[in-house]
Amino acid sequence: MLVLADKLLKSLYVDNCVTSVATYEDLRGWECTLEVDNSESGEYELVKVLGLVWNKRTDSLSCEIPPVQVNDDVTKRVILSYLSKVFDPIGFLCPALLPLKVLLQDTWLAKVGWDEKLPKEAVNKLIK
Repeated sequence: MLVLADKLLKSLYVDNCVTSVATYEDLRGWECTLEVDNSESGEYELVKVLGLVWNKRTDSLSCEIPPVQVNDDVTKRVILSYLSKVFDPIGFLCPALLPLKVLLQDTWLAKVGWDEKLPKEAVNKLIK
């Protein structure tokens, strides 16, 4: 019991435990790469872990970043709303999100209002 408690203590992040065990019996209901759904749908192959998608069949991690919808009405509120949709507690997606975060910071420095349309130059940064 102390071994399990120690493993949990060192492996928990928010409400996820990411760790390794020696045998299948050690799992006792935990998600693992051994418990892959063999059905046609494969609905149990993908599991969310720490904001990432874990494919248990290939034992690989991927991320889901919603596409940026760029139109003429880009505002500070729109940028913050988009950034809030991405759950990234570990920071793996930081390089991909950094340009948007810098753009949001620029809107604060320029004292742009929440619903004020951003200048074309700023919106062009989103497209690049």
